Amino acid sequence: MTFLEALKSRCLVCDGGMGTQLVARGLKAGDVPELWNVERAADVASVHKAYSDAGCDIVTTNTFGCSSVAMARHGLDARCDELNTAAVKLARGAVAAGRFILGDIGPLTQMIEPYGDLSEDEASASFAQQAKSLANAGADALVV
Repeated sequence: MTFLEALKSRCLVCDGGMGTQLVARGLKAGDVPELWNVERAADVASVHKAYSDAGCDIVTTNTFGCSSVAMARHGLDARCDELNTAAVKLARGAVAAGRFILGDIGPLTQMIEPYGDLSEDEASASFAQQAKSLANAGADALVV
């Protein structure tokens, strides 16, 4: 059953917070949670598995801050595709069959012109790149 078919046929239960669960597993203030998709993959997978085991139909990827604009402040913008792809694969591998994966897209962390320095084209390109990475990796849908 596809995600849209499931939405039409029943209520779906979504997971809870990822950040709070990573903090419980040792994420410190100032750490980049999305790096955990490759550096502490077992911890991220354990969050997804716990939500799946609790009965959630939907889990969201650990990619809330993984746009190129947001990751640039950590010098990690070149790794966005890698980290987004790893996040989807972790989620997919950790949850029970029939569960759905939502690619999580958060704010850019910068203001768009005229209130900030980021152009609309730069913002759009950053969101599009992340959406494409998540979709190509196999996310069932995106949550923005």
